[in-house]
Order: sequence, then structure tokens, then C-alpha cells
Amino acid sequence: MKNGLLARLACLAGIALAAAGATVAKDIEETPAGDKMVILRDPWGVPIQFLTRVEPMVDF
Repeated sequence: MKNGLLARLACLAGIALAAAGATVAKDIEETPAGDKMVILRDPWGVPIQFLTRVEPMVDF
């Protein structure tokens, strides 16, 4: 449940960033471990990485 909520929040944050002028710096990519990653740049050029892990790094 918590992971699904975090994924939804990340998606909403990405939508809000895109609406504010963020651009895709690196398209969605799957790592050898199966994690999925995308990198956006905000309007000032600051990179923001979104990552969905197959195995969580920490347990909430």
C-alpha cells in the first residue's frame, strides 16, 4: 500500500514539474536489476531523478 502511494505521489510530482516547464533529460530506462528510472530537468536545469525499485532500499 505504501509503495503504491509513493508511486502515485511521484507521478503527480512529475506531472506538476512538466506543467511548470520541466523537460525529460533521460527517458524511462530499466536497469539490469529491473528498477525503472527517468530524469527530468526543472526550468532552471536542475536534474530530478524518479526511480521505482523492484526491491525497496529501506523498509518503512
